[in-house]
Amino acid sequence: MALYILNLPYCEVAYSTGLCCCVLHQETQCLHNGLHVCCVDSQLEHRVEKAQEEFEGISTSIRKEVERFELQRYHDFKAAIISYLESVLSNQQQVCILYSVSK
Repeated sequence: MALYILNLPYCEVAYSTGLCCCVLHQETQCLHNGLHVCCVDSQLEHRVEKAQEEFEGISTSIRKEVERFELQRYHDFKAAIISYLESVLSNQQQVCILYSVSK
């Protein structure tokens, strides 16, 4: 169980939340002079673990999507270059034909 330190002004506040270790150990007065050592219950730890798993899952999905995007961008760029070069080649062939006819 993880321990956290919270600066709570009154024992009553800590007692109402059920977090103060003095309350957990059934102390009649807070021994920490307003500085309460609080225990985070397993439910909060479970939420943190779940959030970490969700973060890792989302990160994996984003990495896959970026990789797919980069691959698609590569193929699109390659197709555009090939189309451009074919167009330039066709125009050069027409220029050569027109030049040879005009002689």
